Amino acid sequence: MKKFIAIALLSIYLMTATELRELLKFPVLIEHFAEHKSKNRSITLWKFLCLHYADGIAHDAEHDKNMKLPFKSNSCCNSCTALVFLIVEGNYISPIIKFTEERKPVINFYTSLVSSSYLKAIWQPPQIC
Repeated sequence: MKKFIAIALLSIYLMTATELRELLKFPVLIEHFAEHKSKNRSITLWKFLCLHYADGIAHDAEHDKNMKLPFKSNSCCNSCTALVFLIVEGNYISPIIKFTEERKPVINFYTSLVSSSYLKAIWQPPQIC
């Protein structure tokens, strides 16, 4: 029973958090290949895969069918993972972590390196106000 639950939970995780769910679209790929095979007897599986995956996205009459193939559509997968820790012992004491703030001296890099006597001179470079 534990093995079955572990496999079920792993399957649920892999189907929701990864792109493995695209393998569920595999029958659509076979059906679409059969349609192409009925139209053109000389097409091979390799030519079919190259036509649909290697040649880019063609916006033709079959565009909607082609986008239903596995690994064709770009679906954003948002996943949340919750970690649950079960504590067996009842007398668990959590350690107290103290964070100390380390103060560093503030260095101002925008201080003027030019003497103020230069700024009072009549011949100053052009300035943007």
